[in-house]
Amino acid sequence: MKNVVIVGAGKEGKGTFGDIFYENKWNITFIDKDENVINSLNEKNSYIVEALYENYNEKHIIDHYHAYLIDDYTNSYESILNADVIVLALYPEDIKEALSKLKFSLQKRIKSNYEQKLTILCGTNKNHMMSKLENFLLDDLKIEKEWYCSNVALRDMIIRRSSNSDAKDAVQLTTKIVQTLLIQSPVYFDVSKFKWFELNNNLEMMKDIKLFTYNSPHAACAYVGYKYGYQTIEEASKNKDIKAIMEACVLEAKKGILSSFEITAEELDDFVDAPKPNGEEREYITRVALDPIRKLSRNDRLTGIAMICMENNIECPNLIKAIAYGMSYDCKEDISAKKIQNLILEKGIKKAISDVIGVDEMHPIIKKIQNEYLKIR
Repeated sequence: MKNVVIVGAGKEGKGTFGDIFYENKWNITFIDKDENVINSLNEKNSYIVEALYENYNEKHIIDHYHAYLIDDYTNSYESILNADVIVLALYPEDIKEALSKLKFSLQKRIKSNYEQKLTILCGTNKNHMMSKLENFLLDDLKIEKEWYCSNVALRDMIIRRSSNSDAKDAVQLTTKIVQTLLIQSPVYFDVSKFKWFELNNNLEMMKDIKLFTYNSPHAACAYVGYKYGYQTIEEASKNKDIKAIMEACVLEAKKGILSSFEITAEELDDFVDAPKPNGEEREYITRVALDPIRKLSRNDRLTGIAMICMENNIECPNLIKAIAYGMSYDCKEDISAKKIQNLILEKGIKKAISDVIGVDEMHPIIKKIQNEYLKIR
């Protein structure tokens, strides 16, 4: 059997990657820094994923895995030693820390299992990270370059699937399964054996498109829905006003994409217009809205495509509106949201918008966002 190590045993680690590799009968090891997450997996010795397909639902029981703390060097080393695939199911800001923790295991693997090929998959929404992560591995962590170049494939992914749970350490999850996950090619394992994996030769472009068409309306729903008093994305997306904003964000994004990316309207529609799963999963607004500083930043899901639209003289009032609602997001448990609200108090809304989205204060988009923000307040 093939071996996968999933670093990050939260909702994506368990609900998405654990489910996919279990379906393909791989040996699975979960590694996480959270003791509660690992204890929960080991106490139950199994977890349940409710899989929502297009026309039916299934209950998947995932068992016969191993689960270790990332600082448990003895056991994590043993799992890394013979891994065919390592999945980094982490937030972007946590990846370098995790790789630093795995440095010892990777160096031991070089000494004792030099020839075995290894694919490292990066499972995050943030794009254009691979060269930086490669430099981090080689220059900062001093991983042997000859071994890395001959035996390691560090690859990005597009995760066209959501998994959710009530808590990170939960052992009951839901996952929507209606599209494949796209993997940057080439890799060192047989992707053709996986029903829900697909290789892609133009992943960086497609990942930008995914961010602007999948994640932008999702974020819009969260930020507007929060202001409307909703708790979940499912509730908010049924509100006719919020639904209209979400749909308009997609239409505006498509216009911007067609003006700037080498993709046809038909190809774009095929990529974006996914089938709906049979049933709904509970997705909390505070999770989708989490870290507005990142999600409102210059090249991310809302500001990135809004700037493309403006650069091509395409009106994007709903993307602008979504950014304004993001600036108003004031969840007290969200450190990033608190920073934005403090910025607004200290510098005023105009300068705060400029600082958060990373665009010069004199750019026309700042005034547009400011005007929408003042309507909200």
